Formats: sequence, structure tokens, C-alpha cells
Amino acid sequence: MHDLDVATRRWRERWVWRCALAGSVLVHLLVLLLGGGRSIPLSPGIPAGPDAGDNRAASGSLQAMNLVIPPPRPIERPFVPIPVEIDIELVEFDMDQAFDDVALLGELPGLGEVGTETGDGAGNGGTDGQGSGQNPMPVPRMMIPVVDAPKGLKNLDLTVWVFVNELGEVVADSTWLQPPSPDRRFNERLVSEAADWSFRPAIRNGIPVAAWFSWDVNR
Repeated sequence: MHDLDVATRRWRERWVWRCALAGSVLVHLLVLLLGGGRSIPLSPGIPAGPDAGDNRAASGSLQAMNLVIPPPRPIERPFVPIPVEIDIELVEFDMDQAFDDVALLGELPGLGEVGTETGDGAGNGGTDGQGSGQNPMPVPRMMIPVVDAPKGLKNLDLTVWVFVNELGEVVADSTWLQPPSPDRRFNERLVSEAADWSFRPAIRNGIPVAAWFSWDVNR
């Protein structure tokens, strides 16, 4: 009894599957037959032809065109100058060139007699700034102050020399003592004060010229 029930149940299951399969096939056939045309329209950009589902070829025409290609332009290469070797002559400069102090500062003063305080000189040209001699001397515009010598210096006798330019100014670093005293500080004070002296320039042939001026310091 139990075997009959199992056989019956399997037969029924197979019958149900067969009926379902037949019904599915019937439904698909009805959809294909009754559905009509395409459900989705084709895009207008799709060309006609077998690949697009249309056996009719798209209408069109062929047109031949002559394309004229211009000749290629020649490539202009830039001009490259040819290197030329130039012989350069090295010029050596003498960095240790010696300068003549006399040429820069003028003629060195002589050892002749100097003028007096009254302005009447005993040398060439005197101290009045003019004269017929070859060595006219500048004239101070001021009273040259008396420099107090240290008490330790005895028998002091020296001459202060300054070089005065055409403007009546003392040229820097031109002051020197003949002979210098043993006191170094006194010598430096003399040189410093002499740099501030003011003069009327010496005159030669009516033209101001640079010249040396001397001043005696004695005690």
C-alpha cells in the first residue's frame, strides 16, 4: 500500500511538471504571435543593414574628391657661426710702480735764508706772495700761533714745512719737520696744527701756483 502511494505521488509530480512546461511554452508562443512589432524603436543613428536588423541598405551616393596637398616647406636651419680662435695678448701691469714725491708735491724747499715776520723775505720771491724769483712762497691769512714746547726740550730749533696748493689750502700729509724734535707728541701736535693753517697762494706771473711754506720754531 505504501509502495502504491509513492508511485502515485511521483506520477503526479511528473504530470504537474509536464503541464507547467506545456503551459509556459504556450504562453511564450502567444506573446510572440500576438505581440506584433518591436517593443523598443531603433535609434535613428543606427544605419540600415543586416547588422541593424534591416535588409534594406541606406540610400546614399559616392563622391570622389581630389585633395591637393601642398608641398612640404623646407626647414630653415639656423646659422651657426664657426668658432675662430683669437690670440689674446696678455698685458702685464706693473703694480709696484714707484712715484716721485717731488713730482707730486712740487719742488722741495731749499736751505736758504727764510723771510722775516715783516713780510720782507730774504729769499727768492719773499713772503709777500710775489716776486721775480723762481720760488715764490704763500702768505698766511692768519697769525700763526706760537706752539708751546715742552720744558724738557732745550735748544729747540726746527722748521715746519707745509705744501700749499693754488687755493691756499695745506695739502694733506705734506707737513714735515726739519729736523723733528725728540718729543713725539710735540711733533704730532705741530703737524696737526699746521694742517689747519690758511694761506694766500703764491703768485707767479699773475697766476696762483702751489708752493712750499716754512715756519721756524725755536726756543
